[in-house]
Amino acid sequence: ASSSSTGLPISLRRKAVSTVKPGRLFLRKQILGDAITFRLGEFSIGIALTDYREEHNHGSEKNGNGGPEVDKNTAADAKSQKQKRQQQSQQSSNNKNNVTKLPSLIIQHIPDITNSSASHPRNKTVWSSRPGINFVGAASLSSLSISESTAANSGNKSRPTAAAATYNKTHVQENFTRQYTIQTIDAIERGPVNVITFTGRLAHELNVTGEMDPQSPHYSLAFQMEYGQSQENHYNGKKKALSFHLQVWGGPEGHAVNQSHIFLHTPPDEAFFGFGHRLGSPNAKGSEVHVLHRGMSSPHGYAGKPSSCQHSISSSSSCAIPQFVTSTGRALFLHNYEPSVFDLRSPTWLGIRTHTSYAKGVLIGGESILDALQIYTSIRGRTKPLPGWTQRNGVILGVQGG
Repeated sequence: ASSSSTGLPISLRRKAVSTVKPGRLFLRKQILGDAITFRLGEFSIGIALTDYREEHNHGSEKNGNGGPEVDKNTAADAKSQKQKRQQQSQQSSNNKNNVTKLPSLIIQHIPDITNSSASHPRNKTVWSSRPGINFVGAASLSSLSISESTAANSGNKSRPTAAAATYNKTHVQENFTRQYTIQTIDAIERGPVNVITFTGRLAHELNVTGEMDPQSPHYSLAFQMEYGQSQENHYNGKKKALSFHLQVWGGPEGHAVNQSHIFLHTPPDEAFFGFGHRLGSPNAKGSEVHVLHRGMSSPHGYAGKPSSCQHSISSSSSCAIPQFVTSTGRALFLHNYEPSVFDLRSPTWLGIRTHTSYAKGVLIGGESILDALQIYTSIRGRTKPLPGWTQRNGVILGVQGG
């Protein structure tokens, strides 16, 4: 894009050490059974508990057949073999007593079979976490440095006559003073207006007794159904969209929260498309994508209105937006105007950081990429269909002058 463009290009950094990683998750709310689930429209929102057994195989070995390794010098000693079997039985009993329940988030879209276009619609997971791994976090930043540099593009190598071009590359440097990657779930409630809310605390470490700092930040994560903006944008798959609102507040003096984080589990083979920009590769998996805009009155900053994402005639036709759709048919987009970072460098998790203490967005559970995009445009708006006369045979001429 040219320097006059108001939509900053995306800066990609591959194979770098992640600055923010998921941490730990603790459930401090008692639940009956191994799960607690709420239904919200066609979505299921809940916490599942998974058994984690602490194995104590101190020095024990396995042979090629999967059984315990037997010392050849004592193989004939029946008494020794009996003692080993007793020890193994005792060890198995100890393992059963050392079972820890690890919580995990799971949000699924459960399609209405009567309204589904698929012959065999399946439940689609739109947001989940691995057992014991947090899905909400936060950080305190001392500063956020945004700078630009000009680089040269050699042009189209397949066309030797293609002219070289210059473009602006944006660099974002986050300077953390503290990261809150330990999450607790203290309450899960259904509100009077059909809102499911998770509340709890965040911490950067635990003391020797396993407790948090009393001044640790609080968080609230609320979910409710998302609908289209108007009847004109109505799409009968609108029940497949779920809005979320994360709010984080508090923190010790000098370490107040000014950045919010969410983490989502992702299969290694899931591909990510979108972000409103022509990336080096169509699949953004393996990259860290920075999304930010600038207004006409300042070299960089926040896009105060969607209309500030404009382009001059000489600029490129791309505009960075905090939205993606994946090969599984799920999609996510943020309502935030503040700069955001989508960290897709890990094969098993996705991290989204917004440079403010809250994050608002929408989750979509489509049956395909096309279905997800139709739901997305039904919410964000669509271009009106062209007049009927444009669809008839003929030639359309346009004149442009100055």
